Amino acid sequence: MGSSLLRQMLAFVNGSEEETDGADDVPEPTTTILRTCPDCEKTFIVEERDVCPDCDTAMDITPSERDLGFW
Repeated sequence: MGSSLLRQMLAFVNGSEEETDGADDVPEPTTTILRTCPDCEKTFIVEERDVCPDCDTAMDITPSERDLGFW
C-alpha cells in the first residue's frame, strides 16, 4: 500500500497520470438511517428497522444533517 501511494505521489509531482488497479479504492459507505422511538425517546442507527428493539413501537426517521440543510 505504501509503495502504491509513493508511485501515485511521484506520478502527480512529475505530471504524469498513472493507471491504478483499484486496490486502494475506499469502499462505499453503507447507508444507515437514524430512527427515534417516540415512547422510549432513544435514537438508533439502523439499516433496515422500523420497530424499536426495546418496546416494539414504530420508530420515526430522525432528520440528518443533509435533511436539515447543514451538509
